[in-house]
Amino acid sequence: MICYLSCDKVNQTEERFNLDHDRILSMKNIEMTLDGNILIMKVDLSKEFGPSKSGKSITIASTEGNISVPDRDEIKIGLNIYKSNK
Repeated sequence: MICYLSCDKVNQTEERFNLDHDRILSMKNIEMTLDGNILIMKVDLSKEFGPSKSGKSITIASTEGNISVPDRDEIKIGLNIYKSNK
């Protein structure tokens, strides 16, 4: 799965985000790259990280809350990908 999100005024060359140590540890199963003004997020849909806090769903990927897009502190992203626990 790849999600495309437009970001204004970001580096025009493709670069891999150098996430700080805390962000890498807190995110689950999400890889981000920048291609011009497009933020590309890759998620392996075959992975699972157990039940959600409510137990109603199975977590596949998460940013573990809202985080700033690297080099764009004014832009925040929060992503949760899950499936039903049925």
